[in-house]
Amino acid sequence: MAYADPKRWTAETCGLSVEHAIASFGWERVLFGSDWPVCTLSASYQQWVEALQAIMGGTGEVNRRKLFYDNAVRVYRLS
Repeated sequence: MAYADPKRWTAETCGLSVEHAIASFGWERVLFGSDWPVCTLSASYQQWVEALQAIMGGTGEVNRRKLFYDNAVRVYRLS
């Protein structure tokens, strides 16, 4: 996402990459991460998080929770 055009990117255009990753790996193998501070070349960190939340808006609470929390807890063995 750091290479998105700062003046032209939208959640919809970036969503294509996110959707491809989910289609390729499945909901059990994806988790939120960032390339901060590199992502700030195209937008603020807050803008990127808000865009991802918009992209995930129609996916249902269970899958959003996997992406933003559950998978990281499992993968990193957090308590």
